[in-house]
Amino acid sequence: LSEGRARAAAAANASVAAAPEEEAEAEASGRPFVVPLRREAVPVIRGGKATSYKSAYFGTISLGSGPAPQEFSVVFDTGSGHVVVPSTECQSEACATRRLYNLSASEGAVAIHSDGEPVPDDELGEQVTIGFGTGTVVGEFARDTVCAGAAPAARRGRGPNASRMCAQLSVVMAVEMSAQPFKSFSFDGLFGLGLSSLALSPQFSFFEQLAAGGRAAPMLPQFAIYLARGDTTAAASAAGEIAIGGRNAARFEGPLAWAPVVAPQQGFWQVEVQAIRIDGVELPTCKAKGKKDGCRAILDTGTSHLGIPKRHISSFTEQLSALAPPSPGGAEEAADCRQATAPTLSIDIGSVTIELQPEDYMRPDPLAATTPKASSRKELANVAATAGQNSMCKPRLMPVSLQAPLGPNLFILGEPVLQRYYTVYDWKAQRVGFGKAKAPEAALALPDPAAPPEYPGDEAFGDDDHPEMVILMQVTLTLKLAA
Repeated sequence: LSEGRARAAAAANASVAAAPEEEAEAEASGRPFVVPLRREAVPVIRGGKATSYKSAYFGTISLGSGPAPQEFSVVFDTGSGHVVVPSTECQSEACATRRLYNLSASEGAVAIHSDGEPVPDDELGEQVTIGFGTGTVVGEFARDTVCAGAAPAARRGRGPNASRMCAQLSVVMAVEMSAQPFKSFSFDGLFGLGLSSLALSPQFSFFEQLAAGGRAAPMLPQFAIYLARGDTTAAASAAGEIAIGGRNAARFEGPLAWAPVVAPQQGFWQVEVQAIRIDGVELPTCKAKGKKDGCRAILDTGTSHLGIPKRHISSFTEQLSALAPPSPGGAEEAADCRQATAPTLSIDIGSVTIELQPEDYMRPDPLAATTPKASSRKELANVAATAGQNSMCKPRLMPVSLQAPLGPNLFILGEPVLQRYYTVYDWKAQRVGFGKAKAPEAALALPDPAAPPEYPGDEAFGDDDHPEMVILMQVTLTLKLAA
């Protein structure tokens, strides 16, 4: 679409008309397999007070084909490429409160090398180190049956469950997990949803193996993510879903607008950014002189913030910061920055313009304007003081400093975008669909699975400026023989 038509599409709930054949395909696909997600919000404590929250969305999977599958809670992560579960061999502090995968207790499971070959009894296996935006995992490999969703209680003890979405898969058994961010949360592991090129081999890709096993034939080659806004004070609450084999039309408004994946060989759900605007004014950030100068954005369900190229983050923070609104409860109650008067942030990706309001990108709690870290906008702080206000609102932004081939002009579209838009990922056509997400009360009610055990968060992490960040985007992958 032209730029003018893209803006018109954004004004109409950021969607464009879907092709008739696409609508027919969606109708013929039937209901996708849906896994409920829960949101866990962990407070970041400063001076004995919760100043912000870091959050994660996770659901249930099981490993094993026998009568007693092992269940785990995992982040369904579009920014990584492997299924990772903590092993009984893990001695890290982060593993102490997690459910651990017992290879010997899983019927049909076998220890393997990265190429899928079994590890002989008299040999050491390989180890992989996976580096994420925050945190690392060291793991070994196994081949087992992986099923999305919890095993129905009625079928436990009666053999494999053919009604679930299952695949024979190579998985990573974590023998080490870093404290940050894993120690703070109660989820057990990760379920990588990146393109197969992000994994060590297609044998590690759930969707590749789902298709290889014949289970993908009657369904659409898609999965879809719905992340509802949650109560930041809730330890864990029902707040979303992943639909496998299609999308849930009850979760979004209007037809989907599709954007092609660029550089799919890199393995990420990555789209081209044509322009960035704040209150309709285009920024010079993505005015490309050539292909190397343009901007791209990665959609990452494992990232809690909106990622901005590091060299531009000060400018974005300055332009999106605002005075805190009056508190409805007076001085005794903190203002809600999501109600602040602040600009609209627009991200033009061609077929759709993503529109974010303060309710989408602001940190909920204001920061004191009198502290040096309150804002980069000294002038605004002076205005706040003159007006008799002592707090300011800042956006949920994080610096991205990745170099080529991913960077340097790389944005990461995390929770602020994924809570606003229902996103559909087509791994066959390599495209991403966007539809404005319906509010939780307007969508179907979620099942209420038992809450995972609560785990208190750390009081502080190393990054004082962004202690609430969670970035599970896979950035490094190193293979070696186990010591």
